[in-house]
Amino acid sequence: MNQQNIYPDGYDDTVIETATNYTPMPRNLSWMAKHTANMMVDQAMLDAGQDKLAAQLARGSMQNIGSLGMMAEQLASINPDVGGCCRAIMATYLKGSIKRLERW
Repeated sequence: MNQQNIYPDGYDDTVIETATNYTPMPRNLSWMAKHTANMMVDQAMLDAGQDKLAAQLARGSMQNIGSLGMMAEQLASINPDVGGCCRAIMATYLKGSIKRLERW
């Protein structure tokens, strides 16, 4: 391959200086850098996984609350006396759901 195709104006002084003054990274530093990078990637993956699980728990709880609310509304329309009971059940479920999400 013709060098003029790669560098039409000739070699740049910076390229020549970089190529001649290159000192490889020490092996132990290279290992430490790789190890640190791997640990950062692992931590990021764990954080993303935990965030996804927390979102799924929250979504599931909200879906359950919606279903329970619709059921409570239907029961209250059939028999108005059960409205108080349904509200108490909903409040208990909400408290438990919030505690589970906070623990997570």
